[in-house]
Amino acid sequence: MRAAVRASWKRRDRDLLGRFDFSWDGQGDPKLLEYNADTPMILVETAVGQRLWWDHVHRKEDEASHRIKWCFNTIEKQLAVAWPRVMPPKTSLCVAGTNASVEEQEHAAFVAKTAAASGIAVTLAGMDQLSVANGKVVTTWDNTPVPCVWKLYP
Repeated sequence: MRAAVRASWKRRDRDLLGRFDFSWDGQGDPKLLEYNADTPMILVETAVGQRLWWDHVHRKEDEASHRIKWCFNTIEKQLAVAWPRVMPPKTSLCVAGTNASVEEQEHAAFVAKTAAASGIAVTLAGMDQLSVANGKVVTTWDNTPVPCVWKLYP
């Protein structure tokens, strides 16, 4: 499977999401710490980070800003809009991850939900259920070809 992932990177296949981590002391320019794209909890960390940032910047909480706060995080909606831009038309998707934790399983289910919301036919599978046939075709345990995979793999 590693070779298939590396080949995807070399082809520069389109990415769906990524996250820049910054630190900022409130003065001057923010400092870039790292970029994350293939890490398991990218969506969970991003959503929590955005909420904490909002709480810090908007310390005076009133009813109007409370409503805005919960509308601020639009990750789910934005992913549903993004899927058709990165997927070939009429292609099904396999969302694959590990079963290492409930958090990782729920994360994969969330990603699958966003793809399904955009009209894509989606299946969920464990990374251990996928293999590579003939050195380049990703298949399921029963040798069914998988045209497109989104992986959640540490």
